[in-house]
Amino acid sequence: MKQNQDVRNITCKDAIHRVSNIVRISTLLLTLLLSCTTTDNRNNAPVKKNRILVEMFEYLGPPQYKWLVPGIRATVTNGLAKLQQFEVTSVAEQQKAAKLIQQKQLVGDDVDASKELAKINAVDYSCLGTIQSAGKELMVNVRIADATNANVKQSSNLKGTVDNPFAVQEKIVDSLVASLDVKLSDGDKALFSSYVTKNEEAFSLYSKAVETLYTDPKASAVLLANALSKDPEYLDALEDLSNALYQLGDYKRSLEYMNRKKTALEKKSLTETGDYANTLCNIGIIHLSLGDSDKALQLCNQDKTLKEKLFLSKSKTYATTLQSLSAIYIIRKESDKAIANIEQAKMILESLGLNRTHEFGDFLVTIGLAYKGKGDLEKANFYYSEADSLYKELGLTKTTSYSSVLSNQGLIHLAKKEYKDALKKFITDKEIQDNLKLTTTEEYAVTLSNLGLTLAELGQDAKAKELFNQAEKIKKLRK
Repeated sequence: MKQNQDVRNITCKDAIHRVSNIVRISTLLLTLLLSCTTTDNRNNAPVKKNRILVEMFEYLGPPQYKWLVPGIRATVTNGLAKLQQFEVTSVAEQQKAAKLIQQKQLVGDDVDASKELAKINAVDYSCLGTIQSAGKELMVNVRIADATNANVKQSSNLKGTVDNPFAVQEKIVDSLVASLDVKLSDGDKALFSSYVTKNEEAFSLYSKAVETLYTDPKASAVLLANALSKDPEYLDALEDLSNALYQLGDYKRSLEYMNRKKTALEKKSLTETGDYANTLCNIGIIHLSLGDSDKALQLCNQDKTLKEKLFLSKSKTYATTLQSLSAIYIIRKESDKAIANIEQAKMILESLGLNRTHEFGDFLVTIGLAYKGKGDLEKANFYYSEADSLYKELGLTKTTSYSSVLSNQGLIHLAKKEYKDALKKFITDKEIQDNLKLTTTEEYAVTLSNLGLTLAELGQDAKAKELFNQAEKIKKLRK
């Protein structure tokens, strides 16, 4: 029995590490690419904005210019995200949603990827179209479609050249803005231009890099570093390189490039913006991953203070800052502060109508973790159940997001000694990962350990030992 108790303690630590790690990484990636608002909202009241999703344009033409498409899409997305008038689905959010859609397709679901992307991101409008090249001339068709019924609201034909993709990007933004009856000030336009490189070679390298930022961050990092050698103050490239290095676990270099972005923003006199505030917290989260929670807390609080000064305390970007602070407090085991921040963030997101997205499901899990840290298992399980219901509503029950919720629910049952209920959750968690062929991942090893622990409590020691051994083999292979 003593041997089983030792294994149980190790397994619980592994499970807790898994949960904490999910909070740490997902919060950082959300923060690194979150939608930034920079213009004042003087009445500071929650305002539901047009939520836009800029899809990858279809390319029609010779392959040598296909690289233009991902760069134009990323620049337009990131640029719109800086403007107060829009709530933009970030490239990071789209990538995560696309991964969930691919998982559904892998297990045999018949999915219309475009409609599904709009649904699980809860967007109002999709911006899509085609880019065709003939020689060095570019012909662009931009369509703005109502995401609820796919009806085209407006279609525009634009012209440009491969030698000047920057002008094409600006024309796409102008077309989208006009179709939604939005007015941009000269300040808005200048802000957008501040993030766009004028170096064609830097843009070419950046465009190729963003296509693989989340699928091959190592290759993306090389291209982004080369882009920065051509334009050292290319803001989007600095942020994305920091992101790529973070994904690779190279936190020190990730910190270096996020600090370089901060310096570039200061040089461009962009310190009184939502993006500068975000950058402060991004730097903080990287410090958190390096083990310095004091520095992380200091920087994310500076982010919060600046956003309050900019009248952004009812915005999504402010809610994300509160979520980051909550994650820091969870890791510091300051549960009451974690709960206060995350509950405030939840109210903001609900007031903005952003509570029916796959991202909000992850957010609910974070709230559950905060309450679990306090020892309030009932409240934690309530939020896990809320996330469970939302993922079911969005049709995501065959994905890793749902299996993570099941794992957290199982840990609650385990803590309450409800072993049969815990077993059901962990078995379904394992089945989802089996179907997705994720049987060599760290998460799968943790699920096996959780199953083994539960079976040991139910007296099935031989089966439990087999699962523990299988989990250890996976961990050794991943070292």
